[in-house]
Amino acid sequence: MKSVAFLKYLFMGILFFFGMHIHAFGQSLKKYVKEGDQYFNSGDYASAVLNYRLAMHMDSSILNIDYQYAEATRILLDYAQSEKWYGFVFKKDKGKKYPLASFWYASMLKNNGKYKEAKLHFDKYYKKNSAKKKNDYYTQKSFYEIAACDYALLLKTQPKPIQILHLDSNINSRSAEFAPYQKDSTLYYSSIRANVSDADAYYLTAIYLANQRNGNFIKADSIHLDDSLSGIGNLNFTADHQGVFFTQCTLQSAGNMHCDIYTARIKGSQLSDIEKLGAPINLSESNNTQPFVVEIKGGNRILYFVSDRKGGEGKLDIWAALLNEKNKCSKVYNLGKQINSLDDEVTPFYDANSRALYFSSNWHKGMGGFDIFKAALDSTGEKWSSPINIGAPINSSYNDLYFSLNPEKGNAFFVSNRKGSFTEKYATCCNDIYYYHQDVKDSTAAKKTQLAEIKLDASKEIQLLVPITLYFHNDEPNPRTKANVTTLNYLETYHNYIGMIGLYKNEYAKGLKGEKAKEAEQDILDFFTENVQSGEEDLEKFSALLLKLMHEGRDVSITLKGFCSPLASTDYNIKLAGRRLSSLRNFFDAFQEGALRPYLLHTDTTLPRIDITEEEVGELQASPFVSDNPNDSRNSIYSRSAAFERKIQIIAVSPKEKKK
Repeated sequence: MKSVAFLKYLFMGILFFFGMHIHAFGQSLKKYVKEGDQYFNSGDYASAVLNYRLAMHMDSSILNIDYQYAEATRILLDYAQSEKWYGFVFKKDKGKKYPLASFWYASMLKNNGKYKEAKLHFDKYYKKNSAKKKNDYYTQKSFYEIAACDYALLLKTQPKPIQILHLDSNINSRSAEFAPYQKDSTLYYSSIRANVSDADAYYLTAIYLANQRNGNFIKADSIHLDDSLSGIGNLNFTADHQGVFFTQCTLQSAGNMHCDIYTARIKGSQLSDIEKLGAPINLSESNNTQPFVVEIKGGNRILYFVSDRKGGEGKLDIWAALLNEKNKCSKVYNLGKQINSLDDEVTPFYDANSRALYFSSNWHKGMGGFDIFKAALDSTGEKWSSPINIGAPINSSYNDLYFSLNPEKGNAFFVSNRKGSFTEKYATCCNDIYYYHQDVKDSTAAKKTQLAEIKLDASKEIQLLVPITLYFHNDEPNPRTKANVTTLNYLETYHNYIGMIGLYKNEYAKGLKGEKAKEAEQDILDFFTENVQSGEEDLEKFSALLLKLMHEGRDVSITLKGFCSPLASTDYNIKLAGRRLSSLRNFFDAFQEGALRPYLLHTDTTLPRIDITEEEVGELQASPFVSDNPNDSRNSIYSRSAAFERKIQIIAVSPKEKKK
């Protein structure tokens, strides 16, 4: 079978290039890598993945192959594999030869919904690069993503009360669907379908329509075209429903696509009077796609579209063109920095009822990949409000694009590659069409709807910090005692522990030489910066928010849990965990010179309360893989795995409603 070509970017009316090739297993590792690189450079990422995977089966320790495999799987939206191998390269290489591995590792963690881990690695990347590469795209992106991860957690905890429905196999296939648009009872959409009429198996985009009967869409048919026009998608109607705009994309060299915008007349499933728009909308040196037309006074129109032309704010931007009644363009302009960013803004849809532009972006604060945003146009028709994320469950950690509304039916459609989409490959490879029903009975109220960003109040913010993990040196505080309380404050134990970084590096690297010694030292340094230090920082934030909730008059319940390494008996471990939990109570009592103390004592019944409870702890909580040999201090005390066991956690926090 010869190569299978998909279109390169979904938001340009195309997906990626997938390849399926039969390989002789007798090939050498070097040949697999060479072929993998050739396929990668030509845009056939699936064939590249296959070759890299065969090479990795022979030897998975060659970081260049692992990194290229991670790159190819990321482009193909295989987030699980990409996270695994970027993480592998990052942990082995430590940013020396592959400095972007940590950035992409953080990005894949976010795509997989692991927001707290992603935030940690974005923060680490930013701190490492901000001094020397402050204006670099990846540095700016990582800084922006630190706050975006917090916001994603907030959106996840406050989903809208709607039911997301997945269109069935009458519409969605195991390839990819996009650009849904409902007119009356007919759904128009674009799809990538296989053409197997000859020896070459390849994929083309086409426009389909499906009629709705009794609430369900029946099997779809494609729009009829002559052979001279193929690879079309992104159909959009004029207000009179007699005309349409759409995109045609053609394959160029080395897997690149070029897209242009066309107009035509439509009747049923037939297109006629097909015409390619002229300059300055279509330009030979840029891609121009995803048209959406809005009727304005005097028979004129505004055409919103996506382009990577020069003069934009970033990569793909949303532009607008002023058209006359003959679709001739007198003006093209960029929607500006309020909408467009350093990254991609795509799939515009304008709702006349709310005067709002819906679009997708992978820069504005989102849950992962592309999120759908909404921005309102002011009464002058010139200024846009700040984009607002429309939230979960519409948005997810995956790619969410192509939002559209049908006010008459009350249906809202969008496209996503979230898990649950139909696929013959991995869970997140392909896009399907989803929809939900929204109440549009009160059109007047819809026009007056004000955009409002979900705000991060203290109650939600403190819950997003949990769980918080705090770490201790071996047998601290108060070693070799059987007391279950201490007078020490956690902050004292923390500063003592941080002061031992040099000791830990030396002890854990003892007996090792060269690169292995450096790796051991780096392993310890990473533990202290990524775990010990970040835990203390989260505790400070938690305590400040706790005080804020007290000032708001809200009772708060906190649940703590202790863990211990297996170096002593269960009875001793329970008392040691008690001392560690006691040090945390002491921290709360001393925070900001006793600001929390009145709320902890419960002596004044007019004040809100902080109630702290503790879960049981015992030796069974310890990992069976950690050494319990006291004579092997390198592994039982100074190893990263042993250090992970010596911890306590704030595992839950429950703010109550404000006292009246």
